[in-house]
Order: sequence, then structure tokens, then C-alpha cells
Amino acid sequence: MADEQRRERKQFEPPPWEKEAFEAFAAKRAEQEAAERATAEALTALIEPEDKAPVTADMLAAELAAAMKAKADAAAAEAAETIEAGEAVTMPGATPAVPDDKVVAAMMLELSQEDASDANSAKIVAWVASGVTAVLGLAMVIGGLTLAARAQGQNAAVIGSAVLTVFGLIFGGMAAWVWISSNRVRGR
Repeated sequence: MADEQRRERKQFEPPPWEKEAFEAFAAKRAEQEAAERATAEALTALIEPEDKAPVTADMLAAELAAAMKAKADAAAAEAAETIEAGEAVTMPGATPAVPDDKVVAAMMLELSQEDASDANSAKIVAWVASGVTAVLGLAMVIGGLTLAARAQGQNAAVIGSAVLTVFGLIFGGMAAWVWISSNRVRGR
């Protein structure tokens, strides 16, 4: 019964938008494995020749050099295909080319024009909310100070005035924070 309950695992399938990349990666991996297999077979043939001729270091070096050349040619062909596809290529150990400052500035200008959002309406709402909060905070502070002046030493009135004043100051700080954060320029 346990076997019946187990589900067969499905083989991994990449999402449709990445299928080409997975297929290209699989082809590249197959080519590398074939090149490594050919190199291993060549070295095995040199080490254990059929006619049992002695193996020299020169023969091993020549075969290894041929295998390395084949691998380098495969990498160069892959880079050429990538260049034809229009993708950026960096060779191992090479630093990528740094784009010109003018080109970067032009791209950033285009991007900022594409990203133009209607921030003015949000600013107006933030300013109104900040103003209302500041007025409420100021009213609480004034009410707390007035209550403290009329308290005449009563503990409940002194504590109430202190709480009201603290909350008024908190509201004032919150209003200042909303005002400052709504006026910040994007990107700084």
C-alpha cells in the first residue's frame, strides 16, 4: 500500500520562458563532456597503446596540447556565437569594457523619462496629512500645558497633562517626518 501512495517524481521541466537557456546550457554541457571524453580516450590510448609501444613524454604533451587547443577552439566558437547573438562577452581573466560616461548619462535620462510618475498628487496628500497631524499635535501640547497650569498640584491632572503633552510632541514629530520624507527628491 505504501508503494501505491507514493507518487512518481516528475522530471524537472524549466519554465517556458527559460526553456531556450536550459537547452543551450544542456548542449554546452554535452559538448564539454564529449571533449573531455575524447581527451580521456586519447590519453588512455597513449598510456595503453594497442601495439604496446613505449609512451614518451613528448607524445603525452602533444596529445594534451591538442586537447587543450580543441577546448580553446570550442570556447572561441561559443564566444563568436554569443557575439553574433548580440550578448556581451568577457573572456576569462579579462575585465569587461567600461561604457562611456555620456552613454550612461543618456541612458539614465531616457530611464528617468520612462519612470515619470505622478508624484505631485502624493506630495499634496502627504502635505495635508502632515499639516493636520501638526495642528493636532500643537493642540495637544497647548491643552497639556494648559491642564498643567490649572492642575494646582493634583496628581491625576499633572499626569494627564504630561501624557497629553508627550502625545502632542509625538504627533508633531510624526508630522515633521511625513513632511520631510514627502519632500525628498528621488535618487538621493
